[in-house]
Amino acid sequence: MIYRLIKYLFILAVLGAIVVAGYAMFFDLPPPSREIIISVTPNGT
Repeated sequence: MIYRLIKYLFILAVLGAIVVAGYAMFFDLPPPSREIIISVTPNGT
């Protein structure tokens, strides 16, 4: 009985580590950047 509990806890720990690694790899990437040029005209000051 205890062996099964330890086995399931170990499997949950491994799956949790995989989920954390996947999150770090895929969702923490910087967004693609592009150059935006906006012309600004002064108000006459």
